[in-house]
Amino acid sequence: FITSNGPTVLCAGQSLDLIATTGSSYAYEWSTGEQTPQISITSTGTYMVRITDTNAGLACSSVSAVVDVQVSPDETPEVSVLGELKFCQGESVTLTSSAASAYQWSNGLGNNQTAEVTESGSYSVTTTGACADFTSTVIDVEVLAAPAPVANDVTLLVPGAANLSASGLGTD
Repeated sequence: FITSNGPTVLCAGQSLDLIATTGSSYAYEWSTGEQTPQISITSTGTYMVRITDTNAGLACSSVSAVVDVQVSPDETPEVSVLGELKFCQGESVTLTSSAASAYQWSNGLGNNQTAEVTESGSYSVTTTGACADFTSTVIDVEVLAAPAPVANDVTLLVPGAANLSASGLGTD
């Protein structure tokens, strides 16, 4: 087995020690070529070790499971859109960030993974990564004005028909 002295996501300038199972008659061969029971890692990669028990002339070997190490990974959030980015006043669109440990939406939309947008604007989310904060690409939302139509009052004093007309802005 391989153990480590910390998390397998490193920030620039950090290192991580990978430690193999120890034994007095063990020979080690790491995927890096090193032949010690412990190695120090400073770069992204997949690491494993082959341990050979050389006791009493036997040469029994075993290979560890791999350990993936990442250095300063790019954790830029992806934003998915539920609904249309161009809609009428009174409607909304839902923006959802990919998973992260913390969220901060632009334009005062809050700090949840999902945000509901009801106004025109450019929106993004900033998330907290292992080594830095990352900001998504900008999502542009356009809300079309939908003013209420204006109509004149019509009063019917007895049952019958009435002609109603309305006017407003736009063509719909």
